[in-house]
Amino acid sequence: CMCVYMCVCCVCVCVCTCVCVHMCVHVCVHMFRSYHVQVYLEFLHISEEMKSLSDEITLPAAEELLVKLVDLCHRIQQVPTPSVKEVLCQAEMSKRIAAYIRTVVEVKSSLTNITTSFSTIRDMAQCCARLPMPEDYSISEYRHLVHTYTMELANL
Repeated sequence: CMCVYMCVCCVCVCVCTCVCVHMCVHVCVHMFRSYHVQVYLEFLHISEEMKSLSDEITLPAAEELLVKLVDLCHRIQQVPTPSVKEVLCQAEMSKRIAAYIRTVVEVKSSLTNITTSFSTIRDMAQCCARLPMPEDYSISEYRHLVHTYTMELANL
């Protein structure tokens, strides 16, 4: 019999002659994609969360979002990039994650009425260093971090 399946890993349609063949092909061909597809899906989910970020966000929600973003930094770095298209996707995700981290840190500091701490600036710098971003965007992010750091020194 001929069956049509929707592959959950890469969202493609698989046409197979039997379930056994489908399962073998699915495991062999699509297994390596599942990790980085999960990273892409998590990135899209966090992007939606950032779009719906409202003024009524609580401090625990901001901290939870920051933890998710930092975790995603590590995972984006590990996504394989065999083609130019995947390198571009990785770079775009990195740029947005860096901007999201900056936004969440600013929201978090406005909620606590405390300026950004040195450890938070250090953590942001480490995340930026891990993210595979284009050089010009990395320089822009570091410039922002240096500005934030100098403002902290001036407030002491």
